[in-house]
Amino acid sequence: MTLRDRAIEFLFQRVWTSARYWYVQLCAWCLTFFFGKVDDAWLLTSDFGTWLGHDIHNDDEQTLINRLGEADIVLVWIQGVGFRSHLGRLYYPTFVRLIDELAKKNIKCTMLMAKYALKPYPAPLDDLVKLQTWLHQSLQVPGSKVVWGADDAGAAIALDTLYRRDLPTEQQPASLMLVSPYIGMESGGKSWQDNLTEDRLTDKDVEAMESRYAPGLRDDSYKEDEPLAYLHNTADMSRFSSLRILLHMGEQQVLLEDAPWFKEKLESGGNTKVQLVTTPGRHLDALLLGKSSDIGHWVDFLAAK
Repeated sequence: MTLRDRAIEFLFQRVWTSARYWYVQLCAWCLTFFFGKVDDAWLLTSDFGTWLGHDIHNDDEQTLINRLGEADIVLVWIQGVGFRSHLGRLYYPTFVRLIDELAKKNIKCTMLMAKYALKPYPAPLDDLVKLQTWLHQSLQVPGSKVVWGADDAGAAIALDTLYRRDLPTEQQPASLMLVSPYIGMESGGKSWQDNLTEDRLTDKDVEAMESRYAPGLRDDSYKEDEPLAYLHNTADMSRFSSLRILLHMGEQQVLLEDAPWFKEKLESGGNTKVQLVTTPGRHLDALLLGKSSDIGHWVDFLAAK
């Protein structure tokens, strides 16, 4: 493991588990400052998050509307990192490469790193609905052009929003990309036993994550109105039936064994098409390391949109 990788591991663990808010924010700042740098010309800040695109930094609202009108894909990313801090900037170098690889296939893509409240359920869901409404009504982006991407705890927010909130048909995203998703499963299974010493995610991280998003998840009762309960009960999965879904897992993840079950559960709704991809790597490695093989799977999925 390189010195850079060791530093990321050290800071990540503090962000996930520390009880001291100021310390969490300091570690998050260090991570994004030292390891999430891209040319500022790629970035444009808005009330709903940060845009990524070629020379987007000087776009005014009308220029942005024109850019999004010309785009083939508007990829909205819902970052995770345990509901503790917004560390999506760490993924910027990988996303710049993704946008460039899509451009080589003549696919124009503009990304938005979504901003949501770091508050317990359901506050993040409401923020995501407001964002999607803003995209459609203010920036004139149809849902058919939108892909939601999410990692870690962000996957729970994306899934809960799609299931718990009634987005108008014209605002619903066409596809969903889930990378190293957290879906509220219990720890202790085979992949936990096989990969615990390899992965960066631990059972303490999961406990801390659940206590921040929805403390009730810890009793494993999955009451009908709780986050992610529909995945663990006999709920109708047809809410997801119009979506194409990419599920990307690392082979050294403790959450790996959840993936086939999760795929089958989503497909039980009828027309949902779920593509499951596994590649070498630990929790979030695909986003942090940006390997060509990982990005290639995303390009293939988005190109088939």
